[in-house]
Amino acid sequence: MPDVSYVGEHLAAGALGRALVTLSFVAALVSLAAGFIATQRTRRQLLPGHWSQLSGFSFGLQGVGVVGIIALLLTMMTQQWYEYQYVQAHVNDELPFKYVFTAFWEGQEGSFLLWLMWHSVLGLVVWFSNKRWRLPVVTVIAAVQVVLLSMLLGVYLPFGEGFKVGSSPFLLLREAINAPIFSQADYVSLIEGKGLNPLLQNYWMLIHPPTLFLGFASTVVPFAFAIAALWTRNHKTWLRPALRWSLFSAGILGVGILMGGAWAYEALNFGGYWAWDPVENSSLVPWLLLVAGIHTNLVARATGHSVRSTYIFYALTFIGIIYSSFLTRSGILGETSVHAFTEMGLEVQLTFLLLAFTLLPLALLIRHWNSIPAKQEEEQTLSREFWMFLGSLVLLFSAGMITASTSLPVFNKLADFAGLDIGHLTINEPIAHYNRYQLWVGVFMGLFTGVAQYLRWRGSSAVRARQQLVRLGVGFGVSLVLGVLTSQLLADSAYQFTVLSVAAYFAILSNLDYLITSRVSLWQRLGSFSAHVGFGLLLLGVLFSGLNKHHISKNTFAMDGLLSEEQIGKNVLLVKGLPMVINGYEVTYAGDTLQGNRRDFTIRYRELSKTGTLGEAFELEPYALYTNDFSKVASMNPDTRHYWDHDVFTHITGLPPASQSAEQAKAFEDSLKFETIQLALGDAYTTERHRVELLALNDAPTHPDYEPQAGDVALGAKVRIERIDFDTAAIAEPVVVLRENLVYSYPAQVNAFSTRVQLPESVFTARLGNEDRLDYQTIELRPEESFKLGDLILHHHGYDPKAAHPAYRAEEGDVAVNAKLSLSSAHSTNAEFAPLYFIRDNQPANLKDQAEIEDTRVHARFVSIDPSTGAATLQVATETNLAATPYPIEIAENASRADWVVLEATVFPGINLFWVGSILMLLGLFISFGFRLRRKAQVVQRKRRQVQPIAPAQRVRKPIPA
Repeated sequence: MPDVSYVGEHLAAGALGRALVTLSFVAALVSLAAGFIATQRTRRQLLPGHWSQLSGFSFGLQGVGVVGIIALLLTMMTQQWYEYQYVQAHVNDELPFKYVFTAFWEGQEGSFLLWLMWHSVLGLVVWFSNKRWRLPVVTVIAAVQVVLLSMLLGVYLPFGEGFKVGSSPFLLLREAINAPIFSQADYVSLIEGKGLNPLLQNYWMLIHPPTLFLGFASTVVPFAFAIAALWTRNHKTWLRPALRWSLFSAGILGVGILMGGAWAYEALNFGGYWAWDPVENSSLVPWLLLVAGIHTNLVARATGHSVRSTYIFYALTFIGIIYSSFLTRSGILGETSVHAFTEMGLEVQLTFLLLAFTLLPLALLIRHWNSIPAKQEEEQTLSREFWMFLGSLVLLFSAGMITASTSLPVFNKLADFAGLDIGHLTINEPIAHYNRYQLWVGVFMGLFTGVAQYLRWRGSSAVRARQQLVRLGVGFGVSLVLGVLTSQLLADSAYQFTVLSVAAYFAILSNLDYLITSRVSLWQRLGSFSAHVGFGLLLLGVLFSGLNKHHISKNTFAMDGLLSEEQIGKNVLLVKGLPMVINGYEVTYAGDTLQGNRRDFTIRYRELSKTGTLGEAFELEPYALYTNDFSKVASMNPDTRHYWDHDVFTHITGLPPASQSAEQAKAFEDSLKFETIQLALGDAYTTERHRVELLALNDAPTHPDYEPQAGDVALGAKVRIERIDFDTAAIAEPVVVLRENLVYSYPAQVNAFSTRVQLPESVFTARLGNEDRLDYQTIELRPEESFKLGDLILHHHGYDPKAAHPAYRAEEGDVAVNAKLSLSSAHSTNAEFAPLYFIRDNQPANLKDQAEIEDTRVHARFVSIDPSTGAATLQVATETNLAATPYPIEIAENASRADWVVLEATVFPGINLFWVGSILMLLGLFISFGFRLRRKAQVVQRKRRQVQPIAPAQRVRKPIPA
């Protein structure tokens, strides 16, 4: 890179950002070291000394540094400092302000910062809310922060050719790439931002990532409690606070996952809410493990069983979060997932992060395994803890199966690295593959959930057990009847789906029984009831919406020959304005609008009864998103009509070639073969297929794509086109505009005839007159004087200092004025016009104006003014017989119609069962979390009331011995 003194760079911001990253990294390292020393001293029953305060202060300092980094980077992005690589890669001048936040966490560095921020917040909450556990727990979180902050250092270590640690978001563009533009000192003024991916310019991306990352980050707290308990060998008291945090974490992470499903359903063309995408799987697996950990935690607190299992599940949850980060950020899923990040050179650090926090709990578990309390007697079969533990094992199996299937690209990479020839392992039909096994997970979880609610902790007496078995049998019998009846409503009544519906009903009914008959606190049982009933409803929603989903966008007879065999039965081709009868509806493509890089399509539905009468009408607006450079369609996004019992899901699956990309649009335009014809008003011309007639010209035209601006000179034509071989005709109204010496053409497409009509630039000459053939005469007129031009009278009405003219752009120092003129005759009203005279830079100039009356056009130039008399010197020329003036019109008869779309419309019956079930399930987690917070507050208040103040001791004087 040449030695250039660059101008316009904001170097101070980059220096401050790198300093903040270093500060945060060092502060996290100090917090880790001080916390370790303080915890070790506490374990030896020594006072932690100042190490405790240093650990807390340093952790808070790194949190302040992380917030500072985020604030600085957001400022750089809002100010559009494109000299920085991260800014240039994610924003541009056109990006709305609200999407700057989306652009911030679009990149890997921004998502790491979001993750770090939530860790900082959660760690500080633990520090100030739990004095007993804060030292070891926050020390573990600080260890995680050290590794994550290293991802942002962007420094090279002197190993080999230089090992890069992290990727700095404050890297200058000229430091990242080598390009000729950086030889220019003012390169900053020459570069533009790439902008945000159009797929992410959605309100879901404003709320989904922060929520999901809070869920990811929150899993570190149960993990830290587990590590802290193993470290300090305190295997009992950690279970209570860890349970509270795990409930919160499962609730938040579940909300993030549900938001992702809603985003996919509402705004993406997944055709549903879940597609078993690898990145979706990698967020689901930790949630499954965390829910399993919650249940073993409950068992451990109630009975003393499953303490070891709880350690394992909480450790696996956080390991699952790190592994999902490895999968999505290493680039290994680039070919299998639409969500994955691209490779950024952090594979070694990500691998270290994964290994470090896998080996740490493994080593502690091995070392302290024998000291972990474990009940010698096995759980009774008719006990709640037995069935809850079985359910946790099923969740573990589900997580393991999903992880193994999602990790096939990893296995392939490892095999290639080891030189093993195992072929390319892949799953051809992922949805069928996952559904085949996860269906049985749902069955077992529904059954185990139901059975556990009928039982008590540590089993029951023989009499109580018989009563419970009777209630269990009745509940299962009712569920069996409901499941069989439901199978009659499902489009696929295979036995597996009947079994799943029985399990879903059993989960719902058993938890209703628990809510009504249990004697525990209402709020305590309400959380469990809501979560488990929600799970049952979710299963029913999956069954009804998945099996009974059907396409209504089909009209096999009408689409024969228009669509491929694969499309017929699922899609229909709609021509703008022409209704199409599909399954239960009359659907019409009403139009579309293009705003920015988004094209919205208006699809109008009318319900059809079996007798053919029209019912309810509604409109949906699916849309196409183009890339920022319009090189292609980035995605086709749906719109949905919601009903209580079903949804009508609509999206566009096909567009005309000219609407698919800028390149194809240009190719289409280049393929048009225009023929130029000359037509006077009222004249007609016959082409090979059409009769073309010029009906009128319009000096104030309108066009769907034309937005008038001040100074425009616009001309429109009204052209009648008639097919020779059909008795049909259409009106085309093309427009041409002269704006600041540039000509803009707005053609008219006659789709019914595959014809396009446009006006060439030369039409202005025909309309406004050719200066070379005009015979001007010079006259002088004072205000209110007139001059006779043949049968017309030219009248001078005075001057207008406002100086308005379509072609005039005022500049500082101009002296300008209009001469207000009018034409009149014995048979016509006045026609007004106002030529302009102005002086610029001491040089006189003028702009002509014209008026038409009785087939005569008068051109006038205002060339000077006599200050002493007020007389205007005018040059005027007259054109007659205007009706015979020919006007050029261009017509192309190979402009294939572009007013159609291919539509796919799907009905999802019972979809709201899925959404309601999901919300209830997560609500149950939050209710349980709130109940335990409330109980903790009550315990604290009870302890405070029990502590009585002690009166100060009275000083007693002792006699002085003699």
